[in-house]
Amino acid sequence: MTKSNTLTAQELLKIRESIQRQICGDSELWPTSKVIGIAISWHTNAKEGGEARPGIKTLAKAAAVNVRTAYKCVAQLESRRHYQIEHRGGRHKANIYLPTPWRDMELPEDIQQKNGDMQDTKR
Repeated sequence: MTKSNTLTAQELLKIRESIQRQICGDSELWPTSKVIGIAISWHTNAKEGGEARPGIKTLAKAAAVNVRTAYKCVAQLESRRHYQIEHRGGRHKANIYLPTPWRDMELPEDIQQKNGDMQDTKR
């Protein structure tokens, strides 16, 4: 999953804004999942090609929830295809999150129907 290219500051800001707007516009996400998703975006790194590596405790703290809730939110973000996640497992090994903008991918029908308007405005 790791991208070897470095992004410019402008490219990084574009990715962050795109994923944040996408997350905020997803009516199926729990409010806490939206906060977690935005918090992940704060950690995107230009040197890592837009990847983010925040620990689960960092995300839980950002959303003012317990770690268990943060895990559930991360799972929802992954299932709704906001992030591709490399689950590294174990202590002291943070997951790697790669934003997946919807305009760049084929979506399941339930996401297309509920968020079709948002996709059209992003092109």
